[in-house]
Amino acid sequence: MQELKELKKLMSTQPKPGLYKKFEVKRLVGKDKPGEEYFVFSPSHDILARRAIKFYADECAKEGLGELAKDLYEGIARVKRGESFYGD
Repeated sequence: MQELKELKKLMSTQPKPGLYKKFEVKRLVGKDKPGEEYFVFSPSHDILARRAIKFYADECAKEGLGELAKDLYEGIARVKRGESFYGD
């Protein structure tokens, strides 16, 4: 609950809260498809991002993408221990 309060406080101090293009994302592996867009989460600072990633991991597991699901669950666990989501 405290994390959610902190998130709400942080969001209220943003220059422009809401959905708009805040980040530029560069693909490091593979190639972009025409019109492809990305949405950025910050699991290290946002409890709602972690919940969304867990939901996505659950769906990956249901769809047979077990390795991706495992990686996402492990990323969330690392963040909860104060480590990097990616483990680096």
